[in-house]
Amino acid sequence: MLDERSKILLKKVNERCTEGSFNVIDKTELLSVYPKRFKADGTVLEQSLKNLSAYGYVLLKYEDENVYCLAPTPKGRAFYEDETELKTIDRRKLLSSVLNSVFISLAVFFGIIGAFSVLTANGAIC
Repeated sequence: MLDERSKILLKKVNERCTEGSFNVIDKTELLSVYPKRFKADGTVLEQSLKNLSAYGYVLLKYEDENVYCLAPTPKGRAFYEDETELKTIDRRKLLSSVLNSVFISLAVFFGIIGAFSVLTANGAIC
């Protein structure tokens, strides 16, 4: 299981390496993807990359002081695509639930209005 920092970094690697091939990425660019709450520095970046590499999500070809040469593995690409797909499915489920609730509420509302109209037309309610 990947921690949140590693997921964020994997997303960036997948976005930059669209063909799944190696890409040279500046360390400052990678650091900039982390939200401020992580207070990310070079150590956090290195830990996340080691984590991703150890679990087989990215390949690290080389690094120097300013850049990394990285590529997502098929496993890393699949994880990223699965995460994206799950978010889409969750949004669809939410939208479907909201629309169903609105439809049911409207049906109940118009049912009550219809029943009230029938009762008032028949003189049951004055």
